[in-house]
Amino acid sequence: MNLSFLTNWEWLIIELIVLGLAVRELVSLHLHKRREARRQNEPPEPPR
Repeated sequence: MNLSFLTNWEWLIIELIVLGLAVRELVSLHLHKRREARRQNEPPEPPR
């Protein structure tokens, strides 16, 4: 597989896209864990 047709700036764009996707996934996972921890620490709602 010959990838020499891709120039340096094209590689940079590809790497930035992949990095952005990875960061978005990590942030999403982090927020999900925080939400779960907060839900477990909340006192149960009183019955109505």
